[in-house]
Amino acid sequence: MLADWLDVYQGLMRDAQTRRHVRLLDYSTDTTNQTAAARTGQASTLTSEVQAAVAFAEPEMMALGFPTLRAWQTANPRLAIYGHYFDNLERMAPHVRSAEVEEVMGQVEDPFRTANATHGSLTNSEMTFQPAHNAAGDSTFEVTRLARRTLGRRRSRGAPDRLGKLRRRPPRLQEHDGQYPGDGHQAGCL
Repeated sequence: MLADWLDVYQGLMRDAQTRRHVRLLDYSTDTTNQTAAARTGQASTLTSEVQAAVAFAEPEMMALGFPTLRAWQTANPRLAIYGHYFDNLERMAPHVRSAEVEEVMGQVEDPFRTANATHGSLTNSEMTFQPAHNAAGDSTFEVTRLARRTLGRRRSRGAPDRLGKLRRRPPRLQEHDGQYPGDGHQAGCL
């Protein structure tokens, strides 16, 4: 019976994850494709729903006890391949909650994943920015996702290098007298 359940469980998780990854690959090729973005969101929701639906499984297996699971594994050849899974389950036992809590955690995975997905969409899509100008207005710099890192390193004549100073002198190393120890050494360490 347990072997049958583990086959179904593994199949459900594999199918849900495969659908999500295929949709994610489609979306990753063109992050401005709204249809692909919608399919990725739907697949992500499906994965969360599957995880919520099967959340009872690991707490129930733990409730059986690991000596029982190992005895069944020895007696049933179909369970032999799950030895590492049972070892990992036992290792993670202190961190696994009740079936109800695990179900809620599966349900909230989709909304929690949204924040990360939003960040990825904003940083990986084809966003365009207005060019940046120096203080005198006589130089123009193209602003792209990667260029914003180098813009802080370029200074107009007479302008303080605030970003460079922050990079070299993190506040956590500031001494009480307002001086930073070992300027040259810190720049090499950071």
